[in-house]
Amino acid sequence: MKIKAVLPTDKIDVAPAVPEGAPRPDPLPCQGAGEIDRLYHDLGQAELPERTRALMAAKLPKKAKKLIEEAAEVGLDAVLGNSKGLVNESVDVLYHLIVLWRSCGIPPEAVWAEMNRRANQLGVSEKLPKKIAKKEILDPAP
Repeated sequence: MKIKAVLPTDKIDVAPAVPEGAPRPDPLPCQGAGEIDRLYHDLGQAELPERTRALMAAKLPKKAKKLIEEAAEVGLDAVLGNSKGLVNESVDVLYHLIVLWRSCGIPPEAVWAEMNRRANQLGVSEKLPKKIAKKEILDPAP
């Protein structure tokens, strides 16, 4: 049974967990998707841990390569049935994905809005069918 979402697709109101430019309190409790907003915010701060600072300064191909490497490790841990490894590597994938988003100027809210649009269109935020994806690439909406 498919459940269709009835939310409006033209606008999604997602407030970041920590407003841009605002200092964040330490420590914040784990807040699901809010952790993604928190990391995105933190990546824009002047003071970053050394490894993160080096990654943020790296060129885009290196950042993309790191994401691909971590995604492969997630797949391997899943196949091996290594739940702890799967959790840890999933965090690494999200970290590298958010580094890419930040580097490309894509805020998490843009991703949430696309997920919402797909859920409204398809009943779930799944990968777009090739026919629809190809049409949207060739004929993007204004």
